[in-house]
Amino acid sequence: MDEMNRTNAEACTFFAGRPHALALYQAFARSMLTTFPNTKLDVRKTQISLLDRRMYACVSMMRARRKAELPAEYIVVTFSSPAAVDSARVAQQVQIRPGRWTVHVVVGDESELDGELYGWVHMSHACFAER
Repeated sequence: MDEMNRTNAEACTFFAGRPHALALYQAFARSMLTTFPNTKLDVRKTQISLLDRRMYACVSMMRARRKAELPAEYIVVTFSSPAAVDSARVAQQVQIRPGRWTVHVVVGDESELDGELYGWVHMSHACFAER
């Protein structure tokens, strides 16, 4: 968890005024760091990237749905997929080239950090970070 400590101040600034979103991010990042211990967190202006040689996921606060459909505080977990993801949980997805989709999932509650979401992110890691 040294990576969480290294980036904690930057993450707190990124989520300033959004304590629930910060907690969601921290839960997600801890899980990914436990599963993929070589993960590096890169806090930028608009997103926090999760990298293990290559980026396999990121967290942002982009407006992936209409404002009325979004929880008061949320994060968006974005990952790559070799095919479109057929789920009502997907807020947006776009095919950026053959065999590669960018998928955005809105997470407003810690219960949504579940096996389905982690399965998609694990698939992204296997398909794109390990190349």
